[in-house]
Amino acid sequence: MKKYIDFTLVKILASLYGFVVLVTVVKRLIILFRSNGFGEVDWFSFLFSSFFVDWFLITFYMIIISIITKRMFSKNLKFKYIFMIHICLALLMTWFIFCTAAFTQLLIGNVDIYFVFEKMLTLQHYINFFNVNLIIYFFMASVIYVYFYIEKLNKIEVQRSSLQKQLLNTKMDVLKAQLQPHFLFNTLNSISTLIETNPKQAQNTLVDLSDLLRDILDLKDSNFVTLKSEISLLKKYIDIMEVRFSDHLSIKYKISKGVKNVLVPNMLLQPIIENSIKHGYSAKIKTLDIILAANKKNNKLIIEIFNSGEQIKDDFLNNGNGIKNILNRLKTLYNENFSFEFYNAENEDKGVKTIITIPFNKST
Repeated sequence: MKKYIDFTLVKILASLYGFVVLVTVVKRLIILFRSNGFGEVDWFSFLFSSFFVDWFLITFYMIIISIITKRMFSKNLKFKYIFMIHICLALLMTWFIFCTAAFTQLLIGNVDIYFVFEKMLTLQHYINFFNVNLIIYFFMASVIYVYFYIEKLNKIEVQRSSLQKQLLNTKMDVLKAQLQPHFLFNTLNSISTLIETNPKQAQNTLVDLSDLLRDILDLKDSNFVTLKSEISLLKKYIDIMEVRFSDHLSIKYKISKGVKNVLVPNMLLQPIIENSIKHGYSAKIKTLDIILAANKKNNKLIIEIFNSGEQIKDDFLNNGNGIKNILNRLKTLYNENFSFEFYNAENEDKGVKTIITIPFNKST
């Protein structure tokens, strides 16, 4: 029930129209007192059939309108369609109230069947009160829209805060991985070895290490970067790894034309490549091949990362933060509009494969 009905909104609508009904009751009481007094007033008929029924019907109908409005709000319909739907619902509401109120009067004995059809359920009677009901309808509908708009703004703010936290966590995890003693030691040891045999490559590796650490520290809080920028940062890390592992590490890129300017989540690829290298090597596997591919299909960007290394165990996702952080960020950024597959590639010379599918949004 809570999935379809927002009970906080129901309370607001019921209270607002309850206030309108209260004002109307007070107004009618003043008129009655000034004319004939209260001596001959049928209080049950006066309060129940004239006001309580009206309050109940309007509140009930507005609950239905709130459910319909919520669906339209989430679908981002064009204004002309929303306006036409609300006009139809306003017309229906007036007729619904007229019919229900008329038969309520009939059931409690205030009128007979002839009076209902000849006086109450006539076009003239409908037109006489339509303008008032129209104002009531659009006032209540406006309250519904304001409520959902404020709710949406709050969700966006929570989402923004969550994304910033997730991006910071990812950034710190990557930076922590690069600053681990064994990473720096092995990289500096490789540079030291290259100084005598290949000074130029030693210099390039040192520059790559410096640029990598600086770029990670200088990362902006933006949640999206172009695929080209993401790969540019990734290559600095890969260049260092290729120096360390020499001929035992091979990385190939298969990036289709037209996808380099597509927006992807910041720091999406590096944690996956790091996992591939960190967990890919084993006592049996001394050479590692990694393939990074990206292409467009059905207005989606599909990123595939394959490594020929050690296959993952069943509890791999529960023991590491890297992949879980990526999943959390993808869920926050795209809701359900993405897919993330991470599995052992049994039919492709073993290894591990990661497939990420996200909306194809180009940078403007």
